[in-house]
Amino acid sequence: MWLSEKRAHRLAERAQPYVDAPLLGAAAFGWPVTWDSPRHPVHRPELAGGLPRTVLLALSQRRLHLLETDPGRFTPDRSRRIVGLLGSWERVTTPVRVERATGEAPLVTLALANRPLAQLHGLHGATREFLDLLCSGAPAWEGDAPLSRRRG
Repeated sequence: MWLSEKRAHRLAERAQPYVDAPLLGAAAFGWPVTWDSPRHPVHRPELAGGLPRTVLLALSQRRLHLLETDPGRFTPDRSRRIVGLLGSWERVTTPVRVERATGEAPLVTLALANRPLAQLHGLHGATREFLDLLCSGAPAWEGDAPLSRRRG
């Protein structure tokens, strides 16, 4: 757990110059995957709402910030380099749903204003504490999402 916290702290430090408020945390996310193939997961960019392959979600006290990262460029600590800020949204008006299954990366669904519904799988720094912080203060989720793990 200590390594995850240290990585999350470094991600927040790296994202801070792009954001005008102190960050509470940050975590890397990528395109959602499904196990359509028996051997390996299949990336589903069509479910990511037009977002790049890898992004960083960063949280300040009042806003959710979305930053693009370069999946091919790593820093010495093996985290991705930040390309730029994609946008910021008020946390109290941005519905978020987090689904956690044992042994799987968390699946986050975001309903960002003026953007299509986006689903992302957690990568580095998506600790339980960060996911709880992401959900706190967000409005209740309305509706269903394409990759929902819930059984109907």
